[in-house]
Amino acid sequence: MLPDCPPSTPFSVRRHSGTAFGRVSHRRSTCWRRRTVVQSDRRRRNEASKVVWIGFFFSSIFQQSFWLDKGSGKKCYMLAARQLSIASSDFPNCWIWTQTPESRFTEVAELISVSLLEIIGKINTSIFSPDTTYVALLVFKTTSKAYGFEYQPVKVCIGFHGDRSQTRMVYLDPEAGRRRGLRSRRGIGMFSKGGFANWDVVPPPSKENGLKQRDDGWFEIEIGEYFNGGGDAAEVEVNGGNWKTGLVIQGIEFRPKKFC
Repeated sequence: MLPDCPPSTPFSVRRHSGTAFGRVSHRRSTCWRRRTVVQSDRRRRNEASKVVWIGFFFSSIFQQSFWLDKGSGKKCYMLAARQLSIASSDFPNCWIWTQTPESRFTEVAELISVSLLEIIGKINTSIFSPDTTYVALLVFKTTSKAYGFEYQPVKVCIGFHGDRSQTRMVYLDPEAGRRRGLRSRRGIGMFSKGGFANWDVVPPPSKENGLKQRDDGWFEIEIGEYFNGGGDAAEVEVNGGNWKTGLVIQGIEFRPKKFC
């Protein structure tokens, strides 16, 4: 203890508190603490972004995609083709499972040849945004060898617990309107490529029952709509007769309806 230092003050603090050494040490300590806080904030942000990315990654692995609608912020979902019940999809001469870079899922279902098209999807609506009107849409493409859809529409329906509350006829061919005008009366029957026995009772292609081109390059056709007032299991179905090929199914999408 030196005589110029008060007995209650340690020598090291008293000796260097007013020197440049003491001020530099204090600044370095402050900068170190600030750097530590910034690094901790960056680490937390990086970890949060990783959690979001992993969530979407696992959604694709489990054959279900989730996102929020940009306009309303409400939940949207898509069931992958692998999560749908597709008749005869286990037979490679009827359907094959393939990959395409334009799909958000690892696999899509490509139709090779069937006479009966039947696609069923089920989802629990309790995961949707409540008190919201949703539309269900089939998301698909057609190949250059597609036939069987140009003249004959398919039946689509939506309901709950087997109750088909909404049923309508839609066209899956982007040129159905033009080809209908060039139809031939010959070859009508189940085994023809484009014939339909009850032609006069089939609704003509229109904006209401025709497909739409999406921004991602796929087509979509509306299956139906429903109001989500509470948890329930929604069931959608697509089916049609006559021989057909060249349909590529990505999945069934559920999103909030936009009211203009």
